[in-house]
Amino acid sequence: MIKHDAPIADAAFTLKNPSLLSEHILFFLYLDLKTKKEHTIIAMRTSLSVIVFIGVVVGSVILAVILWGYFTQWKFVPSDTGTSTGTATETETGTGSGPDQLMYVTLNKEIWRFGKDQSPEKIKYSPVLNNITAGAMSENGQHIIYGSRGQTSVSSDGGKTFSKLSFGSGSTWTPLSFSMTTNGQHVICAFLTSSGGNALWYSTDYGQTFTPEPVTPLSGCNQGQCSTGMSDDGSVQCLILSGGIHLTRRSPALWEYAAMPDNLGGVMRAATKDAKLWFVVMNATGIFVDEFDNFRNQNPKLAMPFVPGGKIINARVSCSADVNHICAAVLTTKSAVLYISGDRGKSWNTVPMSRFVASVSQVFDAVVSRSGAAMAVSVKIEDTTARLLLSDDYGKSWSTLDLKSTTSVVSSTLLLSN
Repeated sequence: MIKHDAPIADAAFTLKNPSLLSEHILFFLYLDLKTKKEHTIIAMRTSLSVIVFIGVVVGSVILAVILWGYFTQWKFVPSDTGTSTGTATETETGTGSGPDQLMYVTLNKEIWRFGKDQSPEKIKYSPVLNNITAGAMSENGQHIIYGSRGQTSVSSDGGKTFSKLSFGSGSTWTPLSFSMTTNGQHVICAFLTSSGGNALWYSTDYGQTFTPEPVTPLSGCNQGQCSTGMSDDGSVQCLILSGGIHLTRRSPALWEYAAMPDNLGGVMRAATKDAKLWFVVMNATGIFVDEFDNFRNQNPKLAMPFVPGGKIINARVSCSADVNHICAAVLTTKSAVLYISGDRGKSWNTVPMSRFVASVSQVFDAVVSRSGAAMAVSVKIEDTTARLLLSDDYGKSWSTLDLKSTTSVVSSTLLLSN
């Protein structure tokens, strides 16, 4: 009798008794089934190993992506003592050219510089008597200008040192907006004068000296409702006021005017893509994105109507050099919202700021880098705390950083390089 449970290797035999044929046939069937079963088990074990291997690989990739996203976030949380999550120190020497994306943030009288993979750094700024209200920076971050009431200072070494200008100093004038060309040579500045009027000044020597601009009429220029703009080469300049847009092409130096009632602020870009002058301007109705000629003809395109309800408290807007990427931060009595566009205002994503903060009492500033990839918004969340909303992927995702002061936060400006 053959043992049916014997190992396959021991199952060799010679058929000598035909009477056992049926038993032999059954045994061969048994062997065939057993072999297939073992093959199936082997196949299942192999499949399981492959699945486990794939899972390990996918998990490793996901972990790598998460870690990459964490370690490439902006690094900066200054406290009231000048310390932060990094190794912040007060210095006059700076850190050289800095990262690819450089950002300057002011908080009342302080200036901080930081970027990706860079420890935050507090800038040694000449003693500031009043809170900083406006600033501008060249594309590479080499030339910087800042102003507060009665004081204007410039830097030509990337913020390592600042020199105080006689222009705008020793008076009660308050800088409302600065604009600078990409190389920093041309600078334009709007002031609120001591008499309550307005003045526009222009520099062609990197902000060392200024001359007044003959803009008429010039009125309605208030903090937050006034912004300046220039083309990359300085040949086109503009001043956006609460009542309209003043623009000069400087050859000849004649000023044109486009009425735009109840402006909440805006930005001008001389888009090199189509060699036209584009404006992004807001009022209580919504966000307008169009060429200057259509604003002048009183027919600008309303790209993003605001949802009715709630009075607008304040708003800020900025865009990329080609005007394709736009970021507007709008605070109303009922909501605080970011409006993001990546196609020159044809379509929009609305991002409630409630995702990042329980409440917002003021929008300080909004900036977009020349490429549009980096966006930053500064808002007030508590009496002594401002929060930065930061994106480096065209507004698709956001991170937050808090700035704390020992006194009530009343001003915060943002400057982005590139």
